[in-house]
Amino acid sequence: MWVLSRLFTELPEPLKRAARWKPCKADANSYSVASYRTDEPVEAIDYTPEQVGRLTYMATCSGCHSVTSSLVGPPMTYVRAMYKDSPEKLAAWIAAPVRRNRAYTEMPPQDYLPKSTRLAVARYILEELDK
Repeated sequence: MWVLSRLFTELPEPLKRAARWKPCKADANSYSVASYRTDEPVEAIDYTPEQVGRLTYMATCSGCHSVTSSLVGPPMTYVRAMYKDSPEKLAAWIAAPVRRNRAYTEMPPQDYLPKSTRLAVARYILEELDK
């Protein structure tokens, strides 16, 4: 704390103005904070199905799948070839996957995702992923 405060006060004036941080007050802590919750509930964002598909893919699928490269799971080009015109079948497979290629580990079931979200992800993979 002392070192940062001292360093900050010894900075040239232009760097002080450009700095994104400021020295903490000596008594700055979260001890007196009762809650970080807001007084009123935060309004939920109403996402479109396309946004749900993209965001869920990025958060859930992209850790193991790439568009064209093999990672833990097969590339999405491989998946797209198998489920070309059938987002419903891909959505069902996402919920209860069956290993189809020994080169990849078996995908864990994503059945915790609502059916509408799985369908949105399947449509995103098949229709929008590489655009």
